[in-house]
Amino acid sequence: MTEIEHFLRKQNVTFHIFIIEQSLNGAFNRAKLFNVGFNESRLISNFSCYIFHDVDMLPMSPDNHYHCGDSPIHMAVAVEKFGFKLPYNDYAGGVLAMTGEQFQRINGFPNLYYGWGGEDDDIVLRIRSAGFQLIRPSIVVGKYKSLDHKQAEESPGRLNLLENASSRIATDGINSLNYTLLSRTIEGTKVHIIADVGST
Repeated sequence: MTEIEHFLRKQNVTFHIFIIEQSLNGAFNRAKLFNVGFNESRLISNFSCYIFHDVDMLPMSPDNHYHCGDSPIHMAVAVEKFGFKLPYNDYAGGVLAMTGEQFQRINGFPNLYYGWGGEDDDIVLRIRSAGFQLIRPSIVVGKYKSLDHKQAEESPGRLNLLENASSRIATDGINSLNYTLLSRTIEGTKVHIIADVGST
């Protein structure tokens, strides 16, 4: 049992874990992989709550309850690699909880951010444009351990994409998602998906 599975079982919640892996074709696209995960999960069940979770973060507080609310919840408030504080006020990276309805209302994540950076700022804009408040737990509750990993190369066009992000909400997201499913492996409540999400 993995550490996150052990953590969730202690909370006595029903869950599935979807691990979405990108093929080696093209630059890393974290946001698009989240869209793939949402899309593929709907083929298995109509889940009520989605936690979009970076694999290099582990919750440290047992009081950090994995759940959804009336608005999206940014759960990773105090991450070790950022000195256990928000790197900036509008940061919404790491771990983000949304209901399926909320996710569809904001049209999911943007698909165009290949490389590191930009998609977290874009998602905050989408959340606020849909009339939601971004909810956060306290710094004590939203504390996360950072695992070592190699960071993707920076997205060269992320600043330009952010400049016109609001104009793309209706057309760039879950409704325009394109990818090729390469494999789907299901072992109990764990689903491992490998997808080709294209390239820039």
